[in-house]
Amino acid sequence: MLIGIDIGTGGCKATLIDYRKSIVKTAFEEYATHRPRPTWCEQDPEEWYSAMKAAVRRLLAEVNGKVDALSIDGQTHAAVLVDENGVPLRRSIIWTDQRSIKQTEKIREVVGHQRIIEITYNPAQPLFTLPQLLWVMEEEPAIWRRVSKILMAKDYIRFKLTNELDGLTDHTDAMGTLMFDSRRFEWSREICDKLGIDLSILPKAISSDSIAGYVSKEAAGDLGVDEGTPIVIGCHDVSAEPLAAGAISDGDAFIKLATAGVISMTTKDPKPDLKGRTVTYCLPTIRGKPPGWFTKTATTACGTSYRWFRETFCELEAMKAREQGRSVYALMDELAEKAPPGSMALIYHPYLDGEGAPYYDPNLRGSFFGITSLHRREHFCRAVLEGVAFSIKDSLSIFKELGITANKWTIIGGGSKSKLWCQIVSDIFGVELLKPAYEDASFGTALLAGIGVGIFKDLEEAVKNFFKIERRITPDMERHRYYEKIFKIYRKIHDSLGEVYRELSKIQQENV
Repeated sequence: MLIGIDIGTGGCKATLIDYRKSIVKTAFEEYATHRPRPTWCEQDPEEWYSAMKAAVRRLLAEVNGKVDALSIDGQTHAAVLVDENGVPLRRSIIWTDQRSIKQTEKIREVVGHQRIIEITYNPAQPLFTLPQLLWVMEEEPAIWRRVSKILMAKDYIRFKLTNELDGLTDHTDAMGTLMFDSRRFEWSREICDKLGIDLSILPKAISSDSIAGYVSKEAAGDLGVDEGTPIVIGCHDVSAEPLAAGAISDGDAFIKLATAGVISMTTKDPKPDLKGRTVTYCLPTIRGKPPGWFTKTATTACGTSYRWFRETFCELEAMKAREQGRSVYALMDELAEKAPPGSMALIYHPYLDGEGAPYYDPNLRGSFFGITSLHRREHFCRAVLEGVAFSIKDSLSIFKELGITANKWTIIGGGSKSKLWCQIVSDIFGVELLKPAYEDASFGTALLAGIGVGIFKDLEEAVKNFFKIERRITPDMERHRYYEKIFKIYRKIHDSLGEVYRELSKIQQENV
């Protein structure tokens, strides 16, 4: 058996693959995102580990057999600052955090906007590790002076499992820091020297399929696996997702409905956007070489929007879900299905924590637009699903500018469990979507564990053996044409209210 562990933004998901019987099982444990101030987002690494233990133990509770290897992926850009003993010095600032705007501007000034993209293939944005580190350096100097090592999310969990502070990461997580030279596959001395980052606190980057330790006796008891089980170093979550989505060939693309709403397109060679509106990473490196690259965009509040709507307006559905033993999201979908496509022209902008692609504007704010006395809760619920899909579609023009087109679309992420949401996305995009049977990043990471210990030869063999299509979603072209009319208004609202959002943001910050 193989286990893949995903330290995601919303929680920890673990996937078990019995590769001889083609059995796949999953388990999930949620953890909190702490928001001490507006636009600040932090998570506790110890809560990651507790959730991971619970997820893996539940995963193994009903199966018999030996775990041959496990691998870990983690949310991108989530650094853990530890002292010489590996103790976290503060909570991890995660990628949805927007506090480091000033530091992002400093990077653009000191290194140069174009230069940072040339070196890293990525633009300077608050979501990356580097501006987060500069914020700690400037605002929490006492903590910064005590930093011995910078670990990424997955690497901190591996440290907890091995009890060895090995100072390792993989190439994909290194690319997510904005300090890694993606042309040469090494840390950029130019960037680090200009911004005062000591190279000695950065981890050594190695191939994603490398064995990077073995489960300790204590951790074996925590998880319910054998002491000495190999741990393949893995990759960051966005590089594991193409494996799960079967998107490892030139022209493969997927949409992800998770905490963020993502478009990802795979290419043979890197296609960085010199205008700085996308991110570009390689697929997990095998034996030190990238078999392919992908360019992706992300709208910030995808699953976050539906979760926010659940917590704020769906107490009734939450109560019924507990009574009936059902998912609250399934009941919310039933509520949304009562509203017609387009939600009677009620438009939702999912800018709850600012916005990522295509605007990268931390001052944007969420809104419902077009409310009338006829709108009811079901219209608002459906409008959230539609507004997120519009927000994802808003980035599609960037790929056209880069000359990247998709030959095949899949849809993955927790939101893809919703048949309603998948249909809405298919109708809004006007394309057929393939829904894989197993599509979480942790599934791709479990395949990577198999490559690392020699069960699979390479990515192609692993994906070929386990990629299965659960269903196909065909667009209703009449609805697509109707959604196109609403989408034009969706964009006009954004373009018209930019200054209003900035004024609101300023007032909100002043009132903290």
